[in-house]
Amino acid sequence: MPLFPRSSPFLRPSPSWLAAPARTIRFAVENALGRRVIAWMLLCSLVLALVSTAAQLYVNYHRGVAQIERRLSEIERSSTSALTSSIWNLDQAQLKAELVDIVALPDVSSAAFVDARGKTMAEAGDRTPGTDAIVHVVPIFSPGERPDARAELGRLTIRASLDGVRDDLRSEAILTLASKGGEIFVVFFMMLQVFRRLVSRPLSDLARAAAHTGHRIEPIELHRGPHADDDFDILVRSLNSMRSSLKRDFDELQAARAALGVSEERYRSLVESTNVVAWEFDVEQGVMSFIGPQIVGLLGHPIEAWRTGGFTPDTVMPDSLAVLDAALHGSAMRIDLECRLRTADGHDRWFAALADRRQGVAGRLWQGHLVDIDARKRTEQELEVYRRELELRVAQRTADLDMKVVELEVKREEQRELIEKLETARHQAMQAEKMASIGQLAAGVAHEINNPIGFVLSNFRSLERYMTAVFGVIAAYEAAEPLLADSAALASLRRTKEDAELDFVKEDVKQLLVESGDGLDRVKRIVQDLKDFSRVGENEWQTADLIRGLESTLNVVRNEIKYKADVVKHYGPTPEVECMPSQLNQVFMNLLVNAAHAIAVRGTITIGSGTSGDQVWVAVSDTGSGIAPDVLGRIFDPFFTTKPVGQGTGLGLSLSYSIVRRHAGRIEVESELGVGTTFRVWLPLRQAAQPSQVETA
Repeated sequence: MPLFPRSSPFLRPSPSWLAAPARTIRFAVENALGRRVIAWMLLCSLVLALVSTAAQLYVNYHRGVAQIERRLSEIERSSTSALTSSIWNLDQAQLKAELVDIVALPDVSSAAFVDARGKTMAEAGDRTPGTDAIVHVVPIFSPGERPDARAELGRLTIRASLDGVRDDLRSEAILTLASKGGEIFVVFFMMLQVFRRLVSRPLSDLARAAAHTGHRIEPIELHRGPHADDDFDILVRSLNSMRSSLKRDFDELQAARAALGVSEERYRSLVESTNVVAWEFDVEQGVMSFIGPQIVGLLGHPIEAWRTGGFTPDTVMPDSLAVLDAALHGSAMRIDLECRLRTADGHDRWFAALADRRQGVAGRLWQGHLVDIDARKRTEQELEVYRRELELRVAQRTADLDMKVVELEVKREEQRELIEKLETARHQAMQAEKMASIGQLAAGVAHEINNPIGFVLSNFRSLERYMTAVFGVIAAYEAAEPLLADSAALASLRRTKEDAELDFVKEDVKQLLVESGDGLDRVKRIVQDLKDFSRVGENEWQTADLIRGLESTLNVVRNEIKYKADVVKHYGPTPEVECMPSQLNQVFMNLLVNAAHAIAVRGTITIGSGTSGDQVWVAVSDTGSGIAPDVLGRIFDPFFTTKPVGQGTGLGLSLSYSIVRRHAGRIEVESELGVGTTFRVWLPLRQAAQPSQVETA
């Protein structure tokens, strides 16, 4: 709809000299392109006018400010001498008159003189603080020819207002903006007229020519006067060439369409003769928009049943229907699955469903094909049955073999354990035989030593009695010495006593007899401890004193301990225990020797005992290096040792553990690296059941 009615004065016939501007205005009003051009023209005119006006005002403002500053400099040069004279003569009236003359000058708003002490001597004009002005301060010096001898009398402050400059700028801004805007608008209006004649009119002619040609492919012509070739002529030639090309393409398209019809008919006949059925399914409508006619020969359902219902329980088996329905309504872009379709007589037939979601179509449209794979699936099912039977047979054979392997592994493990037990028993037997040989040797040595020690000790006791009698006789003689009348005989007797050192001999013989008796008693105790420790042949249960066994064992291993540790004893009340003493003595010996070996330098071995309920305990502690936590659980294993090669068999603690276990007891171990180790042996006071014979450890 036109923006102005036909009766509008803008559209009435105009004089000839106004025809061109009127057509330009009509183009700007009625044409959308013209309206956009005129809008941009007005906007650009306004912006350019504002920019040019702002630049002009900026220059004029700085020019006015510079003029005021020059005027203030002239006032300073012309008025300084008169002001100096008035101030030097203290003539305030003359000073006031000079300031009034300064204020009377253009743009000067106020003037004031302040003396060196800061007191205002005279002022003139309006000194309102809020007025925007230029402040010029002039120092006033006393009269004199030498500058260094002149003193500052005060300061003259002159304020020049900028209000006049701003008033001039406002007036000038209005005139400049109006003139610039008019000039730029006229220039743009002329450009608009040129644009309409050179661009818009040829484009309109081209549009009308293209709209009225229809299907007729005729050359486009622009009816313009004589002119040189320009861009529109080039455009017209290009459009005419393109129209000719379109005509050729249209003819070729028609020929291709006819050939395509023939090809489609041939393709349709080929597709319908195969077992591949093309189909198209609309998920939104729930209908089969297309399906190949060969589906009738494969399944027996009419085409109408497929197109109205699509995939339904009548055409698809229930298990495949759920899978196919989920795929059609899912988010995947492709369907590739195998399904069972139902034939008209109720049997199933295998098909491969392949489809892709069609892109760029409203709704959800699937296009694909059904491939008959029934023969292959039947063959695969038969092969699957054969495979399962074969796998079952293989699994059965494998299970039998696994069972045989397990049985062999069990037997091999039993043989390994038996070999280990035999090896342990052999070493234990060797150790027991060694200990028995040592016991027999110790018993024999003790017996051989005991016989001579017996008569030596008996003779020593007799010697003690004899020496006592001899010393008694000597004492009697000494008591009778004063009764001798022969002084010569008495003197000879006394010299003999002195030569023999009889007094020293009497004291020394007593000491020698005491020390020799102690030594013989110690030898007798060592022999008895050897006999108690060995106890060869005593493998029967009996009650024994554990403290006595500990003491005898200490005497036997004293040589191993005395150079490395001090022995501290904390014996508590310990009743007699039903046990085999020789075997427990062997346990105590192993613990004491291990404690001594654990001490690198001088240390302490603490032996303790006590009772808890119906059990007694014996503890052996050392201040040695301790046992590492990672090997603490293996110290009772046969042949395990932390000693260097050749210094240990690894059977000491293993035999001790076996002996204590035979006594229905236990061994507890507490150890800390760098602090020491404590072995605590727990034994019952009485054995619950005594075997008739226990093997020697």
